[in-house]
Amino acid sequence: MQYKIIDHIVLAFLVAFVSLLLLFYTISPLVGSILYFALPSAYLILRKPEIFKRAIVPALIFGLLFGIGFEYLNEVGGSWIFPLESSFVFPSFFFGIVPLDVIVWYVLWVFMIVCYYEYLIYRPSMPTLVSRRIYKLLAVSFAALGVIAIAEYGLRTSIVIPYAYTITGLTALIPVYMLYKRKPDVFPRLTHTIPFLALFFLVMEAVALSIGYWEFVGGSILTFTIAGHLVPIEEILLWIIASPLVISSYHELVLGE
Repeated sequence: MQYKIIDHIVLAFLVAFVSLLLLFYTISPLVGSILYFALPSAYLILRKPEIFKRAIVPALIFGLLFGIGFEYLNEVGGSWIFPLESSFVFPSFFFGIVPLDVIVWYVLWVFMIVCYYEYLIYRPSMPTLVSRRIYKLLAVSFAALGVIAIAEYGLRTSIVIPYAYTITGLTALIPVYMLYKRKPDVFPRLTHTIPFLALFFLVMEAVALSIGYWEFVGGSILTFTIAGHLVPIEEILLWIIASPLVISSYHELVLGE
């Protein structure tokens, strides 16, 4: 137990270090994303090397495939914008709308959450890396991206849904309920990811808004102002608090034993 406390102190130091670095120096959003997520992930992998192969697959599937669709719907739905998009290395990369820089953020974010989750729990043996359910997930992912591609390139129109953040965020909670019903004995350990990661994401949120990495522009059921910045309630509930639970649930349902 004591070594976990020390590990969290190290992780907190890394988050604080990157936050101060971004506040005092001009660093591109892509590099900022790498620093925020890669440093904690690298530390956890050094401590427990076997978690790398447990995290890489969900990072590519959830971060890349789901990330593109989620980001697309929220960008065209007007949930948020990126004031520093002119400094992106790969702007408007997917469907002429979604920057690759942002998808790198998603991939690293998912990778870090799974690394943290895998580090916290004890697995006496490494189960199968990829279950059969992965094929269903891939089919759904590519089908969704196919619909977007048809709309953008075939019909020359964007898929706009009202309250995009609310709808996409609540939809992402479905696997949490599924895991609770299918693996009630596993569910409690997923909640252990929330305290530290929620604090991590809250700090990251404050820094990102302060330096202009992203900005919320509306389309939410409820918004409030923090230090002059508009923040939707979905950002607090669905990303800062619930996202570690969501990613861990996906991981356990699709890629777990």
